[in-house]
Amino acid sequence: MKKLISLSIIIFIVLTIMGCKNIFESSSSEDEISSDYIDFSNLKKIDIPDFEAIADEYKNGEFKFIHYARSDESALNEDSLIIYPDHNPPVFHPVFSAIVICSMHARYKDTNNEWYRKVILKNLDYLLSRMTEEYYIEYCFPVNHGNNFLGEKWVSGLAQGEMVSAFLRGYFLTDDEKYLNAAHGFLKTLMTKQGVDQYWCTCVDSNNYYWIEEYPSPDKCHVLNGMMYALWGSWEYYTITKDENAKQIFQSGLKSILDNFKEYWIDPTPIKSMYCRHYLASEEYHDMHMRIFRDFLVYFDLPELKEALLLLENQPVSE
Repeated sequence: MKKLISLSIIIFIVLTIMGCKNIFESSSSEDEISSDYIDFSNLKKIDIPDFEAIADEYKNGEFKFIHYARSDESALNEDSLIIYPDHNPPVFHPVFSAIVICSMHARYKDTNNEWYRKVILKNLDYLLSRMTEEYYIEYCFPVNHGNNFLGEKWVSGLAQGEMVSAFLRGYFLTDDEKYLNAAHGFLKTLMTKQGVDQYWCTCVDSNNYYWIEEYPSPDKCHVLNGMMYALWGSWEYYTITKDENAKQIFQSGLKSILDNFKEYWIDPTPIKSMYCRHYLASEEYHDMHMRIFRDFLVYFDLPELKEALLLLENQPVSE
């Protein structure tokens, strides 16, 4: 009898462990997804043909992040930490740190200069020391975006997505799992429901579209370049891990952009892309948006992407 009870207990423990699947393991069962995370099975998403083959091509190619920054000592302070020099005074800036790391990684691959490797790893370790337990990176200065004031210690969906790419590069350089785990953690914030953690940077609207918010606030302004850059982090994570949830993030986010592109980001006279839903067009961001769409089209030969780019390219020469 005792043996039977012991055997039953062992079987129960084994079955319990088998049932506790991680949110980031591939799964098609709704009841296996924690209620803390967005259920992507109900969201609109675009089907991208040959997605895995394209991912392998990217992984085995240049693996070049599409958001560019300086990659020299002008981006560093005296301790070789990345500092945003365009702020007065210069200050730690999460997005700038991430894109400098990615840019330096590209330079390291081109030159094999050990200096880049050392600076990258030093700054990644600094980022690890700054992130919260839930893998959020806080800004240390306030921002007034439109009519929404974001005080110190706010977070950005753009930064969260680009941190995924930055920490993947630390993993490439070292094979150290702590960097891959960090990339995993930052990706998880792009799935977390609003209200679960102290911070939030993603949302789902009433039409089942998924959004990454560069400036999280009640009006959910949907910054176009911020969301597209952040999505690239989920794409890069998929190419390395083939993680199904990263694929869901990317395909859902791209669907939201392509379905709402004309309504949210086009100023019809002249035809130029708006920075976000509430801001007028500017030449700087118009050119940036065309560049981003071209970068996406290098890998994703989608008619909807081509249509969006063509609309931007056919703007009037003068207003």
